[in-house]
Amino acid sequence: MRRSLGSALTGGFPRWSPDGRWIACMRAGLESVELALASPSGGDSQVVTRLGSRGHQRSNSLDAFALSWMRDGSSLVVADRSLLEDSFSLYQVSVASGARSKLTSPPPGIPGDTQPTFSPDGRWLAFVRHQTFSEGDVYLMPVGGGTPTRLTQDNARIEGLAWLPDSSGILFASNRALGFTALWQVDLENPGIPKQLAGGAGINYPSSARFEKDGSFSLVYQFELRDSNVWTANLHTGISHSVRLSPSAREDYSPQLSFDGAMVAFVSNGLGFPEGWVCDKDGANLHQVTSLKGGSTDSPRWSPDGAWIAFTSRRGADWELYIVPSAGGEPRVVAASPSEEGRPSFSHDGRWLYFCSDRTGRRQLWKVAVEGGTPVQLTQEGGYEGFESLDGKWLYYVRDREHPALWQASTSGGQEKHLLDGVWESRWAVARDAIYFQAFPGTDLRRYDLRNSRVSVVGSLGDGRPVEKGLAIGSDGKTLAWTQLDQLTTDLVHLRLPGKR
Repeated sequence: MRRSLGSALTGGFPRWSPDGRWIACMRAGLESVELALASPSGGDSQVVTRLGSRGHQRSNSLDAFALSWMRDGSSLVVADRSLLEDSFSLYQVSVASGARSKLTSPPPGIPGDTQPTFSPDGRWLAFVRHQTFSEGDVYLMPVGGGTPTRLTQDNARIEGLAWLPDSSGILFASNRALGFTALWQVDLENPGIPKQLAGGAGINYPSSARFEKDGSFSLVYQFELRDSNVWTANLHTGISHSVRLSPSAREDYSPQLSFDGAMVAFVSNGLGFPEGWVCDKDGANLHQVTSLKGGSTDSPRWSPDGAWIAFTSRRGADWELYIVPSAGGEPRVVAASPSEEGRPSFSHDGRWLYFCSDRTGRRQLWKVAVEGGTPVQLTQEGGYEGFESLDGKWLYYVRDREHPALWQASTSGGQEKHLLDGVWESRWAVARDAIYFQAFPGTDLRRYDLRNSRVSVVGSLGDGRPVEKGLAIGSDGKTLAWTQLDQLTTDLVHLRLPGKR
């Protein structure tokens, strides 16, 4: 029997109370996100507390909606923040009164703490501390408070935590070693290197772990198969006349057009690992550029002469900046450091690489000579992704992943000028006389004229299916490329594994 619980479960992450009397969930209010309780028998829901801002809804990570009940059912733990500029912290919220107490205080300048999960014995709280919105690690702290302990050292994507039934370890889904998300286990007594339990792409959100009579344990996880593809169109003939380029049945994403608009570089995990690929704008002459066979790869960018491609990859502990011949070959590290580097782009004279780095403690935009050398800092108030104007005078950029806005600064540094709101990272591109951007969360393609600052609507991207991150345009403003999620299949999988007993 299926029963509707009304609007209470609109927000997501429903969680049963320990005694089965309530289902807690998040839902969107007029001015904030609400933590609400609904009875499984129906009826009106009740609001426990209103979270600090609608920043939850504007977050790039749905993990901000996650919540967990304490063992005695008296309170829940949620992630919250007062301002969009703040990091997410974990708060314990009383069900009876809505009173809250702060449990974690992550360092400033990072997305913060999400995915709280109490151990079955009620002694521990596990959570994910995000260094970026796509990278984090598993942390552990006593329920009574104390300094959190870091259990993993990966800076990887984590999609769901679950406890072993005896509270001896934590199960989590992560792309920590394979380039795709697999199921892992980390033990409390001897954390060490996590043990892989199940491989294969698309594993996330493990749940309901329990011991069986024969000593094995079983759990349920979500299996997600995503087929995203790169599409191109000629703006002169219309976006509706588009062509699908990428041939794999897996994820193809992050397209970038060469400066003359004739070639497309993109990332594909069609062979099991994310690698760089190149083809003509009509899909011909497809060939693989990198053969890293591990880690994560992102943001391929062409040199002006088409001979090189810059990209970022996490082959070890940190994201590093690389360049590789566009015909394929051995990548070379540029601007190596123990910090996180990302989102490269070439200057139009081919001498410099722009990139973001947190080497000073906050992510800023830098540039470094293609041959290597000492990087030069360009921004002071934050920088995440930038592209140079075709005349080489200006750097257009987005400051961070949560505040959609376009900024401008001289390529030699100096005053930082706000140009336009509503421009999200990975959803914009620079042409000769204009900047094109997706009106996210919609699919309209808009044009910001650099001569008169006017914004116009060009058309709609795709055919109604979700448009994902990755937008590019040729310098002449003719050829457009973007990423579309063409197929998404989700199933629940029951897995039984050998136990300890």
